[in-house]
Amino acid sequence: MMQAWPKPKHLGPEYGAQFSDPSVASAYRFRPPYPDEVYTLLEGLLVDVPRLVLELGCGLGEIARRLATQTDRVDAVEPSHAMLALARTLPGGGRQNVHWFCCTAEEFAYVPG
Repeated sequence: MMQAWPKPKHLGPEYGAQFSDPSVASAYRFRPPYPDEVYTLLEGLLVDVPRLVLELGCGLGEIARRLATQTDRVDAVEPSHAMLALARTLPGGGRQNVHWFCCTAEEFAYVPG
């Protein structure tokens, strides 16, 4: 059995609150992109029907927006209003099958349909 380690103290709520700052959200797009291998691996996991994806802590929804073309539904969860506002404006952010949720992972409640 794997041992659970406590979350480091420096990664508490104050750290997470930084991502709600609009300046952090607008700078977030300059992060290095995920390698293509990430998408190859994730796409290989889309075997069931309907093809559903849940991305927790989606930030600007890079994974959600890219996988949306190959799925029936993507639920993208992010507690930062600033991140989600920008994510919706990026390519693929307005797709009908991408559902944006502004809440924490703990608050998220899946609703079929």
